[in-house]
Amino acid sequence: MEKELLLSDAFFDPEGKRSLELRVKGININTSKKHEILEKCEILRQYSVFVDTVRKYKGEQDAIKRAMEIIDSGVDFGLFRQEILTGL
Repeated sequence: MEKELLLSDAFFDPEGKRSLELRVKGININTSKKHEILEKCEILRQYSVFVDTVRKYKGEQDAIKRAMEIIDSGVDFGLFRQEILTGL
């Protein structure tokens, strides 16, 4: 699912003047949506799987910690795992 978003939609402009407009394409990267970008960008696919894992355990007290344990248990998250560990 893709959606075009306009930055100006986030602001009220009573005069209706726009000196600059930013257009972006919003892409739903949930793994269930199977967007083609997940096949082209490995780290984005890994991030999507990580988010799904956190959501799976969101009812638990330490959802992110549980997701990290799953990653450490041998599931191959490659580059995304390195980025997480670098940021901690």
